[in-house]
Amino acid sequence: MLGIAHHIPRLVLEDAPAARPNRALIEVLEYACPEQLTISFRGVPLLEVMNSDFLEALCSTDMSHLKNLKLELHLTVYDCEL
Repeated sequence: MLGIAHHIPRLVLEDAPAARPNRALIEVLEYACPEQLTISFRGVPLLEVMNSDFLEALCSTDMSHLKNLKLELHLTVYDCEL
């Protein structure tokens, strides 16, 4: 997908699951193999994050090389019901 020939040690992503193809996050993490990963979900309802490939990406991709994970969730008014 990306044509990355080497690992990316530090990866910072701002994700919007509804605005990208399904499984895109999984593919990015498989190619990049980051040691440090920051994922920010700004203005994205928590339910959308949980229904995306986010958890599958962290569980199915070989994340043994990951030493640091920073997750930024910016809760929205839609999250009040959760």
